[in-house]
Amino acid sequence: MIEGGLKLVDRLPDGNARLRAELALRNVENFVAFVLHGGSSPERERLVRRMCELGDKIGEVEELLRGLITLCNLYFVRGDSAPGLEVAKRCLKLAGEIQDSGMIADAHYSAGILACSCGNLREGLSHFEAAALHSSRANRGMALVGFMYSSSTDLAWLLQLLGRINEAAKLSEEGLAHARDSKHLFNLGHELTLVGIISNYRRQPEIGLKHAEQAIALCEENGFLLWLRWGQINRGWALAELGQLDEGIAEWRLESKAWRKWAVPRNCSSQPPGWLTPMQRSEGQQKALRC
Repeated sequence: MIEGGLKLVDRLPDGNARLRAELALRNVENFVAFVLHGGSSPERERLVRRMCELGDKIGEVEELLRGLITLCNLYFVRGDSAPGLEVAKRCLKLAGEIQDSGMIADAHYSAGILACSCGNLREGLSHFEAAALHSSRANRGMALVGFMYSSSTDLAWLLQLLGRINEAAKLSEEGLAHARDSKHLFNLGHELTLVGIISNYRRQPEIGLKHAEQAIALCEENGFLLWLRWGQINRGWALAELGQLDEGIAEWRLESKAWRKWAVPRNCSSQPPGWLTPMQRSEGQQKALRC
């Protein structure tokens, strides 16, 4: 369908109407590539770069900003957090020019998740809180990267890392409940993944395992490769914490290797964030038990 639309676009005369028509189709194609191939796949990167190019050619801040915010997400999922944060800061300036609450929320979210990936958790929290404020004023319910504004699990994950564990538990429960009620399956996969990670951080592997297996079942049924990988890594982590060290570490190693091959196409030193320390601990436990 998208290819057919692009062929029709080729028949249009040169000008902004043609550029806008192609940009609309590339935006849809970007979501499809994210779901089917992964957030940092070569297929998606090609589309995101084209979206930025089209937005720049159109010459309007809002169209350029849409492409740049999507580019921020690409940087995040492939592990290029520092250059991504610079793009996010540019997005914040551009969003301030057009005073669109949804765009401002998306820019703050991008800056927040990238700041956290750079280790700047307090800066990330400030951006997440600003994103929540502006998203409540937006005239749409979905962020540009495909997640619902009502999602609270990203903030819950950050609060857990900052030691605000009661707030994190409350927000993660609310976010997951809302995702289930929404029936938005891709967003539900995102919520299950993050709640599983938070549960494992909290040393609640039984809960982490339950959410991991729910995420895996959902993703296998609907073809959500990104959340499927995370769900399988989550399951390995939970199994190791439950004492099934051989099985858990084997699954974690297998899926982490698949993650690096599938989700990080460039020479990034990337590993699914937050995993190294707990799994090293489990491996250390395994070695100690064998001695």
